Amino acid sequence: MIYVQYDEAVREMAKGLSRFMGEEDAKHFAEIFAGNSLDGIYSHGMNRYPRYISDMESGLCDPKVTKAEKVGGFGALEVYDAHFGVGPLIAEQMTARAIELAKALEKEGIDAFHISGGDHHTMIHQVSPMAINVCHNVWAAEAIKKHVHVPVIASGSITLPEYAEEILASGKGDFVGLGRPLWADPEWPNKACSDHPEDIRPCIRCNEGCLERTFFNYKAVTCAVNPQISREGELKIKPAEKPRTIAVIGAGAAGMEAARVAKLRGHDVTIFEEKPIDGGLLNEAAAPEFKADIRDALKYLVTQVNKHGV
Repeated sequence: MIYVQYDEAVREMAKGLSRFMGEEDAKHFAEIFAGNSLDGIYSHGMNRYPRYISDMESGLCDPKVTKAEKVGGFGALEVYDAHFGVGPLIAEQMTARAIELAKALEKEGIDAFHISGGDHHTMIHQVSPMAINVCHNVWAAEAIKKHVHVPVIASGSITLPEYAEEILASGKGDFVGLGRPLWADPEWPNKACSDHPEDIRPCIRCNEGCLERTFFNYKAVTCAVNPQISREGELKIKPAEKPRTIAVIGAGAAGMEAARVAKLRGHDVTIFEEKPIDGGLLNEAAAPEFKADIRDALKYLVTQVNKHGV
């Protein structure tokens, strides 16, 4: 009952804050985009952003708005409805609805579909935490791809290149979309393409710096595994003016990261660890199956210190 009442409140609020974007409005914006020599128009139609494709909240829905979006160039529209995660029946209904919408939009000239899921009611499907399976929304991309002839972009917790390769090789998607993994390591695509996946700093889907800080605390984006995010200009790794011999006490997460950065700066680094295994408390943290993403972070740090000769 609370859920229904909340949706009713959202609908009422939407009436006062927004209006239906009609065909003429869409044509106007499309002409502006085309006139600026853009390579593409990405129309984001889910996750509670512009929800003009869904009437579940605003009550405003008219697929004709899409007719004006194809004014040359690439146009991608994210179409999968956010509420698929509520239950099996809803999932089945929403998948069928999304497929019909995708087929209709393809006829109107949409060039590709980027399939995601979840909204602020079902955040675990939108920004899936480590307790949720990886590649969480790929099944939806696979379902859409079976019914359209344009490229489909799969997304949702595709944290490692091996997952991306499997999606492409199995035909579940034509492309993969990355979000949080690019905060964890902006060089993710380059390292994957150069066949060095071991150098990718993996996203552990903790949602601390990207979701908790921004969405709930209204602060700048940070990342638990990448301190340079939002501070790229001041935290560049530069060669040391005077290389030194450095001892790092403890091969935990902080110790290995400190050793890695010091080595990259040109110092002679040695780590001293009393235990027979590296990783410190990361080993305990990664033990539960629902925290398996931490194992990737541990593997990355151990690989890096060994690779750099620490």
